[in-house]
Amino acid sequence: MIEIEKIPPYVAKHIIGTLSGGIPPQYAVSLYSIGLDSILDAIKKDQLATLKHCGIGFDKIIVATYGNGKTHFLRTFRDLAMSEDPPLASSIITLDHDNLNFKELDLIFFAIMDNIEFPKNDVEISKCIVTPSYIGEKKGFTNALEYWLDERKNEIISQGSSDDKFSDFINNLQHKINKARTLNPVFRYAVHILMDGIAKDNPMKIDDMRLFFSGKLDNRKIKEYGLTRLSKENAQSFIKSLATFLKVLDFGGLVISFDEGEYQNFAKSDRSREQVLTKFRTIRDAIVTGELPYIVMLYTVPNINQITGLYEAISGRIKGKFDMKTPYSEVIDLDEILTQSNNDMWKTNLREIAFKVSRIYEASIDYKFDDKILTHSIRNLADEALKLKDGGITKRNFIKSLILCLGNLKDEPLKVITNDEAMKFLKFSDKSSDEQNNR
Repeated sequence: MIEIEKIPPYVAKHIIGTLSGGIPPQYAVSLYSIGLDSILDAIKKDQLATLKHCGIGFDKIIVATYGNGKTHFLRTFRDLAMSEDPPLASSIITLDHDNLNFKELDLIFFAIMDNIEFPKNDVEISKCIVTPSYIGEKKGFTNALEYWLDERKNEIISQGSSDDKFSDFINNLQHKINKARTLNPVFRYAVHILMDGIAKDNPMKIDDMRLFFSGKLDNRKIKEYGLTRLSKENAQSFIKSLATFLKVLDFGGLVISFDEGEYQNFAKSDRSREQVLTKFRTIRDAIVTGELPYIVMLYTVPNINQITGLYEAISGRIKGKFDMKTPYSEVIDLDEILTQSNNDMWKTNLREIAFKVSRIYEASIDYKFDDKILTHSIRNLADEALKLKDGGITKRNFIKSLILCLGNLKDEPLKVITNDEAMKFLKFSDKSSDEQNNR
């Protein structure tokens, strides 16, 4: 993983810019992450190990108030999953009520395909941090497979082999796909068409299959290819086929992360909400029973009652809150684990985050703060944040306030940020976040 000191200034500026807007960067959360290691280690030792050896997946419901790290957790877990042996692919999806919800499982599948990322090694992750546009180039099923096959071809050629060896590799891979009995026949055939297009450098086939796997290929071309359109009824078998195909590629499986899960509960009627949660329950049950093997599902909500309080059939399945003694429990309450710790630990976590973000800020402007003044200012900011703890101060607001403080320190490098000034920054960030959430 890239070190903070080696980040180019323009990349550090990008990271600080996204953080100041209240959004975690795509691939740099590890640079300032604090407090998640014990949670991730417990999941790794227990459930990811079970997934690897038995193929049985699991689900986690990530609970935290707005700005307290739900999206941050999803991206951190993705990085963990990609570092596994074998590594897992990942697809992070933002749900909404109007256009994308569990009731329309075919649209969920298309979103998974549009957002999937094949596993990245440390060099590739570093490149994602240094060159954010690189993420989009490899994102989406067609792009990811095209890059993956191109990498295999380059490996074969670098060993002094001819193009015939790559053709043999493709033929062997297609043979393995044909032997995978759990693949949906339509999915299998579409993958064959896509791989043939990639191997023979046929842009039309590649683009058509990109559209097919996004649900956008017109009916005439679907018929010409001998395919059938995916529907709500067969979408689950396509999700299963995707995980099976990833195993054929020697990956460990697939992490599907659903962000903004609360929007599933803003349906216009009780019947619509129940339909959404029924489908959620069906997918969750299929994953934990092995019917959908090699899949991990993460789902974020601000309040667990937005799921369990609305549908008794789900509340009966939730096995309780996660802690180090019960890592198999589904609900990971970040507010309780990270924020509701004792005051000294809470302030320590904020200070550690502040120092890490400060180093990124320094890299963004090629500048070095006076360590004593920076330390004193961060201590004051954390002390004032503690006074707002019961009032709902979030990590997002703390980081936004910190960035404002750092701007002041740059302008007046010999002046410590006082407690009164720190409180003003915290309240300003809290107000701006409330306005942003109410838009």
